[in-house]
Amino acid sequence: MRIVLVFIFFFVAATVNAENIKPFTSDGCSMFPDGTLEQKELWLSCCTAHDYAYWQGGTSEFKVYLSPFILTPFITIY
Repeated sequence: MRIVLVFIFFFVAATVNAENIKPFTSDGCSMFPDGTLEQKELWLSCCTAHDYAYWQGGTSEFKVYLSPFILTPFITIY
């Protein structure tokens, strides 16, 4: 549920002209497993939300502020 809210927030908060940005892509959890051996995509949604936040742009302060909120589900699971 939290991930959905994060995606909605970023979609609504987008202020960049869509003609100037590349389409969103994600490679999942870069240089880190997307999940456990039993649950292969356990925290993939956290990594995708993180990639989406950085794709949107913004100040470095905002990205530092945002990272704990995106990574909280991963920390709770692991």
